[in-house]
Amino acid sequence: MSRIKFRPSERDPFTDFRINMEIICNLEEGNKISEEDAFERIKKLYKKFKSFYKKEMAATDENKS
Repeated sequence: MSRIKFRPSERDPFTDFRINMEIICNLEEGNKISEEDAFERIKKLYKKFKSFYKKEMAATDENKS
């Protein structure tokens, strides 16, 4: 699996997360990956997104202070 990177862009990070989720789900539904592989990919995706979001929220809070 390729590395997942959430970077500041013009797109909303929630949109990037949704797109990646759709890709993983479609791969599983098309029998290109197993359910277990899809689950592992989703867990990794969620962890990356959560980390990115926490850093962005912390930066936003610092800028407000």
